[in-house]
Amino acid sequence: MRRLQQEGSSGVIACFYSASRQGFRLGESCLRIESQSRRILLTGARAPVTLELARMFARAGHTVFAADSIAYHGCRFSRAVEQSFLVAPPRQQPEQFIRDLLAVIRRERIELLVPTCEEIFYIAQARDELAAHCQVLAEPIDRLEQLHDKYRFIEMVQSFGLPVPRTVLCRSQAELSDALRRWQPADQAVVVKPVFSRFGARVAIVTDGKNPLAANEISPDVPWLAQTYASGTELSSYTLAQEGKVLAHTTYEGSFRAGIGASIAFAHRDAPHIESWVEEVVGRLGFSGQIAFDLIEAEDGTLYPLECNPRATSGIHLLASSPNFAPCFFRQPPAPVYPADASAMLSAAMWLYGLPAARSERRLGEWLRTMRTSRDVLFRWNDPLPMLAQGLALLSFWKRSRHHDASLLAATTLDIEWNGEER
Repeated sequence: MRRLQQEGSSGVIACFYSASRQGFRLGESCLRIESQSRRILLTGARAPVTLELARMFARAGHTVFAADSIAYHGCRFSRAVEQSFLVAPPRQQPEQFIRDLLAVIRRERIELLVPTCEEIFYIAQARDELAAHCQVLAEPIDRLEQLHDKYRFIEMVQSFGLPVPRTVLCRSQAELSDALRRWQPADQAVVVKPVFSRFGARVAIVTDGKNPLAANEISPDVPWLAQTYASGTELSSYTLAQEGKVLAHTTYEGSFRAGIGASIAFAHRDAPHIESWVEEVVGRLGFSGQIAFDLIEAEDGTLYPLECNPRATSGIHLLASSPNFAPCFFRQPPAPVYPADASAMLSAAMWLYGLPAARSERRLGEWLRTMRTSRDVLFRWNDPLPMLAQGLALLSFWKRSRHHDASLLAATTLDIEWNGEER
């Protein structure tokens, strides 16, 4: 892995999210060279979905580079990755992060930049600068912020005339206490969660009307929302879209989770009504890029959106085995692409998080069945090192969690997450 010199640079390159600044376009130059190998830079190399994309693009004949602000991650040890780069942490050093990316883009003649994790929000803020040198798979920051903000996202979906759970924005203890006191019906559970969060972290389910937050946890700069608890089946979707058209899609259910949020085992579900919901939303937005939704399907079939992640998510693990998925990043397919794999899992996380949950919830049979039938997303016989080396990444995150007094899961995003900070 190459460590970049901390001097910054500007670069020169071309091809995917074009410098025309109009988003994910099928420009004539892309169509003329669609059969050629591309030089692709993936950021957020720590994520399993990034390793999945790296292997997928390499199988398709492309040259893949990876970048991250941590030294040890699966992509660093993968045969699918030509070279891995250590860059500045975007949350703590956003300007240096962009300079580092520009240095890689220029040096390696990158044609396509694909952000996968929350570093996409920092990349989107410098989208015009980066798009002058290569194509960038990211919408403008104003659009991404609207989707990432859980309250604004619900407002947007409601403006489309679609059902949403009742949601109240709270910027102080008094506002939250007042909202909980006025909630009707009084016996209905209320979900309290930060406007910006991930992995279902810090979510509280209130059944007694009492404010669960300490005084220093909520403020105008750190807003929360109160939301009607929607009962039903929680489902997730992942979609690759171009100017409002769905290119690839999966709806999936997480059978096991790390904590209450992040899925570690996922199974595709044939759900045309959810795909139709996604088509309507991305169509109204004219959205281009990767976008994911978490929804509740009520007993009567009504869909209630919970949040949006305008980036890569676990649905990629279900789609990546399809030979038709990689080409979707460069041209519109004749019809949307759907998963080749019915189910997938993170086997190490299934041992670490899934097995204890299965024991406590009396789901050992389901855990064994999942372990037996699901494809592991990390291990490959022809590329074994990422699986074997993941302990190095876990050790790094464990040390970080101890240093910052954070959970292991929270430690994985401390240097890349974006919580609506002023730009």
